[in-house]
Amino acid sequence: MPSSSFGIILNSVKVASSALECLLRARGLRVTEPRLAVLSFLAGTDRHPTAEEVESALNAAGPVLSRASVYNVLHALVDVGLVTGLSVKDGPVRYDAHLGPHHHLVCRGCGRVEDVEWKDFAVAERGVLPDGRAVRTLFLTLDGLCTGCAASEEGRGEPAPPLPSRRPGGAQRFSTGT
Repeated sequence: MPSSSFGIILNSVKVASSALECLLRARGLRVTEPRLAVLSFLAGTDRHPTAEEVESALNAAGPVLSRASVYNVLHALVDVGLVTGLSVKDGPVRYDAHLGPHHHLVCRGCGRVEDVEWKDFAVAERGVLPDGRAVRTLFLTLDGLCTGCAASEEGRGEPAPPLPSRRPGGAQRFSTGT
């Protein structure tokens, strides 16, 4: 299934908040400080935070946004496709601004949600299941152990420290077209 998107590298959003402003406007949203703050935070992390974690991070230096404001912004960003909401087991929704093709691994040891490199699946490429149902989007959530917990389980060490707060490299892409 071909993608008609163009990308903006998210790792530079702290430097280029004008790119985020353009994304908000392109999706029909007014540019506001709360929207910029939430989108910038999500674009700069690979932790898949909950709304409460977004609120805590943004308010770390002092109260800035209420929980209701954070939820309202997150819902608006999800509604226009700038962020995805990921339901993981019975826990709260986690948010992800990495909209390029990827899957998730949910660690049953520590609960961490990690991005997993996209692998082509024949059904997604064809866009149609054998019985005729049309595939528009493919989401795959893997249940397993992160490398830190797997090593700990095998007696090779302790669980890994928390992931860095910024995405490494510069290859993470953000879909801006539909």
